[in-house]
Amino acid sequence: MKKNLLIVILFLSTICFCSCEQTKNDNDFDYHQYVIDYVDNLLSGNYQACTIDFNQEMLSALPVEKLQQAWEQTIASTGDFKQIEKIETANNSGYQQVMAYCRFSKSGVKVTISFDDNNQVAGLFFSYYNPDQLNATLPDGLEEIDVKLNQGSEWELAGKITRQSTGQSTVAVVLVHGSGPGDMDESIYANKPFRDIAWGLAKQGIDVLRYDKRTYTYGSKMADMTDSITVKEETTDDAITAGQLLRDQGYNQVYIVGYSLGGMLAPRIALQSGGIFSGLIILAGSPRPLTDIIIDQNKAVIAALSDKNEIVKNQQLLTAEKEKLSQLPNWSESELAKNTVFGIPANYVKEIQSYDAAAIAQSIHKPFLILQGDDDVQISPKEDFTAWETVLAGNPQAEFFLYPGLNHLFMPSHGSDINSVIEEYQIAANVDQRVIDDMAAFIKKSQ
Repeated sequence: MKKNLLIVILFLSTICFCSCEQTKNDNDFDYHQYVIDYVDNLLSGNYQACTIDFNQEMLSALPVEKLQQAWEQTIASTGDFKQIEKIETANNSGYQQVMAYCRFSKSGVKVTISFDDNNQVAGLFFSYYNPDQLNATLPDGLEEIDVKLNQGSEWELAGKITRQSTGQSTVAVVLVHGSGPGDMDESIYANKPFRDIAWGLAKQGIDVLRYDKRTYTYGSKMADMTDSITVKEETTDDAITAGQLLRDQGYNQVYIVGYSLGGMLAPRIALQSGGIFSGLIILAGSPRPLTDIIIDQNKAVIAALSDKNEIVKNQQLLTAEKEKLSQLPNWSESELAKNTVFGIPANYVKEIQSYDAAAIAQSIHKPFLILQGDDDVQISPKEDFTAWETVLAGNPQAEFFLYPGLNHLFMPSHGSDINSVIEEYQIAANVDQRVIDDMAAFIKKSQ
């Protein structure tokens, strides 16, 4: 995972928007054949053909060079292409979507194309899936109910409530994503940690709501807002809406489960929700500022390099970004709109820097459960897990679990360092049962 630009490990998901060449008939459009041709163009490197059907937003958002970079980065470690295993279609928030599951020798890549009302391409996502779990079925005794967040609005999102087939429980949780565009399973390469958690908790009588993230469903639209978007639009508004949806459906208690960035934001979400949430579970989150974590990540990447020229080049890049960070409070609105810090829009960074997770967490007198893998190379057990212990030392309802041998996904670690997390996350696994059991026990004890 060596780059000539600073690495922000927090942002793992790959997103791009493109289309593929095909003559369309609006009355009889063959979505199935379209996605087959599209994948063929990607695999053959015919990127110019993948720009023919952009709608106007896409035309302004994605040049051919960025498409090529996104695709080649996506398949860099997946091995040789084998076949398209499966093609699905769905209508999601007004967009017709076609999903092609492309099996490679080492992993699987899911290609999702979204079409607008004119059958022009409005978005495309590259994400990873586990070919061995493609046809995994819902465990016996469970059911999943489709729901919509923000129903009828411009930000309508697809979601599911997983529960026992005997009916609704009295307690439920909302799963809140980490960084980057995430589907409702929080699919990361070969793994689906949110699906694992939803199925695992539902087996123990705790209903679970998970949903597609706004930046996943509306990537093209959100891309046009990079000069003004903050975590409010990206994460917090929808998490609060999800909690309220569960309350409206009659759940007596609703817990927020925040993963990674979602864990960092969980206290803020709980505070701004007006009492919707009964308790907080933080999975691999941190009370420290986001930029502190990014700096630590980049230092770790540099420390793992062996090429002296690469070390010097990346140290210079890190120094330059830290200087930009120091100037952030002095920038005007126009400067914030046109600049980035660590590759993230400056307005986003400034807004999240104004949020003190530690102080807000201390002001919330509710049960907290802090969980982390001891082999997590993205969120430091030494710095971040211990920071939570200090921050919540005065809260008698706070509990802490650190799991030996588990990584950032709460799955078995293979001894990777920060430069090989992508390779590790391509190894198919499941969230460790201890994590799910501890979450369930915490919720039941807090009722």
